[in-house]
Amino acid sequence: MIDVAFTRWDAVLVVVVTLQSLAMAYAESPKWKRLFLTLPLPFTVIVLSVGRPIDGSNFLSILVLFAYTQLCRVLHARLGTPIVFTIALGVAFYTVTGFVLADLVPTGDRAFWIGSIIIVAIGFALHFALKRVDETPIRTTLPLRAKLPILLAVSTLLVLLKNGLRCVGSKRCVGSAANNSGHTARRRRPFQQELL
Repeated sequence: MIDVAFTRWDAVLVVVVTLQSLAMAYAESPKWKRLFLTLPLPFTVIVLSVGRPIDGSNFLSILVLFAYTQLCRVLHARLGTPIVFTIALGVAFYTVTGFVLADLVPTGDRAFWIGSIIIVAIGFALHFALKRVDETPIRTTLPLRAKLPILLAVSTLLVLLKNGLRCVGSKRCVGSAANNSGHTARRRRPFQQELL
C-alpha cells in the first residue's frame, strides 16, 4: 500500500517545483532555462520533505535527472515525439527508475562522500567531453491559466509517488500510523554495510 500522507513540506515542494517549472517554461533563452534548472531549491525542499539524511540516493537522483533530460531531448528534438507524450514518457522513466533503484543505493556518510566525488567527476567529464551546442530559444505557447493547473497536478502526483517511494524496501513507511518518527526504516543489503 502506498502512503499518501501529504505534509506541509510536501505542499512547499509542490509550490517550489511548480514555480521553477513555470520559470523554465516561460523563459525563452536556453541560458536562463539552464540557470533555472540548476537552482538547488527543489533538492533542498525534497530533503526536508523526505525527512531522511542526505545519502547516495540524492546523488543517484542527479544522474537519473540527467538521463531524464537527455531522454526528453532525444525523443522530442531528434525523433519528433510530441512534447506532452515526451514528458509523460520521461516522468514514467524517472519514476520507475527511482522505484527500481531506491533500495539498492548505499546509505551513510561514506556513501555521501563517494557519491559527491563521482558526481563532480562525471560533471567535469561531461563538461569537457560534450560539444557546446547553441540551442534554439523556445518559450511555451500555453497561457499561464492552462499551464499552472497542469504543473500543479503533475507536481502533486510526483510528490505522492515520492511518498510511496519512501516505502520501497521498507517494513514501515514514513508518515504511516505505525511510524511517526519522520525517518524511513530501510533494510540494508550486505554491500551497503561495507560503505558505512
